[in-house]
Amino acid sequence: LSSFQRLISNVSWNVLGKLCTQILLFAVSIVVTRYLGKEGLGIYAALLVIPSFVRLLNMLGVETLINKKLPELNVGDPSGRQGRYLLQSLLTFRLVTSSILCIFLYFILPYYLEFINKQELLEYRTAILMYFLVITVNSFLSTLFMTQLRYKVVSITETVSAALNLVLLAVFVMVDFGILGVFYAYILATAVSILIYAWLSGVHFTGETEAPNWGDMKPLALTSYGMSLFSFGLMTQSDVLLLNFFQISDANVGYYYLAT
Repeated sequence: LSSFQRLISNVSWNVLGKLCTQILLFAVSIVVTRYLGKEGLGIYAALLVIPSFVRLLNMLGVETLINKKLPELNVGDPSGRQGRYLLQSLLTFRLVTSSILCIFLYFILPYYLEFINKQELLEYRTAILMYFLVITVNSFLSTLFMTQLRYKVVSITETVSAALNLVLLAVFVMVDFGILGVFYAYILATAVSILIYAWLSGVHFTGETEAPNWGDMKPLALTSYGMSLFSFGLMTQSDVLLLNFFQISDANVGYYYLAT
C-alpha cells in the first residue's frame, strides 16, 4: 500500500474503532448509572478518583518518550536494536514505579479515607489497586501500537474490551455484585486488552539491543510529566476530589459526576 492508502486505512479504522467503542461505553455508563443510583454513583466516583490520580503521578513522561523517540530511533537504526532497548527500559521502569506506587497506595489509603471521612470504603482497596495496575499497563501498550500506526489493532482491541466490559457488567449486575462488580468488569475487560497487546507486541521486546543516546529524553519526559500534572486541575477527578474533601454528600457527588 502507498503512504496515502495507509493513511486512509488508519483514519478509517481509527474513526470506526472510536465510534464502536464510544457506543459501547455509553451503554456501560447507562447500565452503571441505572444500577448504582445517585448515591452509589457518588461512591463509585470517589473511588475512581484514587487510581486515576495515582496513574497521573505514575505517567512520568513514559508515553511521550514512546511517541516521540521510538520512531526516531527506528529510522536511525533500522535493525531496531535501540528501539527494543528503549521499550525494554521504559517497560521495566513503568512496572517498577507501578509496584512502588501500589505499595504506597496500599498503606496510605486508610489515612486518605479517614481524612475524607469515608473509612467504610477501605473494603475496595484491592479493586482500586488492580484498577490502577491495569490502566497503567494498558496505557503503555496501547501507546506503543498507536505510535506504530497500528490503528486496526488498537481499534479492534478497544472494541472487544468495551464489549466484554458491557457483558461482564451485565452479569455482575444480575448477581448484584454492587460497586465491586463495576470495578471488576472493567478490570477483567482491560486485562484481556493487555493480553492481546502483549501477545502481539512480543517481537518488539525480544532480540538484540543497543543502548541509544538518551540526549534530550529526560528533559522531554520531565516537561511532559509537568504538563500532565498541571492538567489534573482541568479533569473531573480533581473536582470530585475537592467534593470529597469538603464532605459533600454521595448523592450530590453522583449528580455532579453524571452531569460531567
